[in-house]
Parts: sequence; C-alpha cells; structure tokens
Amino acid sequence: MTLLILIDSREQHPWAFPKFDTHRCTLETGDYSVVIPQDSPLSKYSDESLDYTICIDRKGCTAELFQNVTQARFKNEIDRMGKFRHKFLILEFSMDDILRFPYGSSIPKRRWRYLRVKPEFVLGYLTNLMLSGISVIFAGDSSNAQRICLNILKKVYLNSTENTI
Repeated sequence: MTLLILIDSREQHPWAFPKFDTHRCTLETGDYSVVIPQDSPLSKYSDESLDYTICIDRKGCTAELFQNVTQARFKNEIDRMGKFRHKFLILEFSMDDILRFPYGSSIPKRRWRYLRVKPEFVLGYLTNLMLSGISVIFAGDSSNAQRICLNILKKVYLNSTENTI
C-alpha cells in the first residue's frame, strides 16, 4: 500500500503534495492525516477509520490563531485531538510573529483597539497544548510547514506499516 494523504475538504488553500496520492474529504479533526493500512475497508474516511493515529492541524497566520483560541469550536477540536496517538499543530509563522501581534498580521490597524486577545494569552494557550501532548511547531512560513507536515506523515505511515507487517 502506498502513502495516501488526506486533506480536509474545508481547507481553503491546502498544501500540495505532488509526488503523493491525496484525497480531499471531511476530516472530523484536523486538516491533514494519512491512511494507515488496517483490516476495515476505507471507503469513507473518518477519525475512527483512521484508527486515531495522526492528526495535523494547520494555522496559516497569527490572526487565525488569535481568533481560534477564543472559540468553542476550536476548543472542541483540541479536545478531540486528545484521542490521537500523534497530534500536531503546525504554525506557518514564528514565535516572534506571535510576540509582535498584531503588527505584521492581516488585521487592519483601525481594528487593533478592539482586539481582546494578547500575545501572552496565546503563548500560555500554546504551552497548555504542549503540556497536554499536542506538539506545537513554529515552522516560520508555509513552505517549511508543508515540508514538516509531509515528513511527519511519511514517518508515521512508515512506522505504522512496519508494525502491521
């Protein structure tokens, strides 16, 4: 069986993996996963059919992360990630970008005075994620984030297939 990368259908600007098979589907948790060989047919992909092996969530910009940390929907997703053996939050920006927020963000300067979430809160939030077992990766940019994602997916796939043979 070959590596099949699953991409959540709600991803607006998904990463491309031209040398690998990909499939767009609705992932209940996260944005990227990989099909791990198992006995059950994989005609419909879901968190259960993926055997809770790997979940990768992606944040493309600081504005997205700062907005998400206050939303119940994101908290629910983080809670669901707890079921997975391997769980990652890959950020397409640096720690410095968080510390400088909202400078350099996509949020218009005229809206800054209405912002309620501060960098210290987000850093505390990310620290709690790491303490709960979610690996948070500051990739710096989209290209690095995509490379990291692919390397993680390949490694998890290879480790899982070695254990099933």
